[in-house]
Amino acid sequence: MEAKPGLVALAAARGLALPQFVENLLREQAIPTQAGAALTPAERAAAWLEGSKRFPHTPPPLSDEAISRESMYEDRG
Repeated sequence: MEAKPGLVALAAARGLALPQFVENLLREQAIPTQAGAALTPAERAAAWLEGSKRFPHTPPPLSDEAISRESMYEDRG
């Protein structure tokens, strides 16, 4: 999988190699294990959703039609 040019540029702007930049992003998003253990599933989900807002929006690689059951199995009737 190739890195998106935007991520490479963000990493370079911070003086980091891409793997270190991505690792830092993931660490920033992580809920500490001890704190996460005390959260309910709903609280963990809410924390994850809140953290995910910091990531850039990327459109799905395929359209809904392209991944529909009808599209995949059209030759089977």
